[in-house]
Amino acid sequence: MTEHRSSRGNFIFGASLLAIGVLLLLDNLDFIDLGPIWMYWPLLLVISGISKMAGESGIRWSQNGLFSVFLGLWILACEFHIWGLRWSSAWPILLIGLGLSLIASHPSGRSAFVAKVRTSNGD
Repeated sequence: MTEHRSSRGNFIFGASLLAIGVLLLLDNLDFIDLGPIWMYWPLLLVISGISKMAGESGIRWSQNGLFSVFLGLWILACEFHIWGLRWSSAWPILLIGLGLSLIASHPSGRSAFVAKVRTSNGD
């Protein structure tokens, strides 16, 4: 069952990338005009991440979903200069998010993180 979901998810992700790539290419070649609505494309990452966290069980899916949400929000913040963030100044935040994701996915990092959360919650 999990393998079927993974295969279906890969197909949907691949088809989405293909469609987005074609749209961007057509926009760059001036065949279509995506206009300012295209500035909100990172919301697709946020929606995808929320879907991963809500739809699948397991720590790995939650981490992937959380990173997708983080990445989408980071891109939106840079695109719209929220809190003064720009691409040139905000890239260290991406490195921090990636590092936290990698630490959380490592067995010893995850168990230390879970122990810290349980201790702070009084469990």
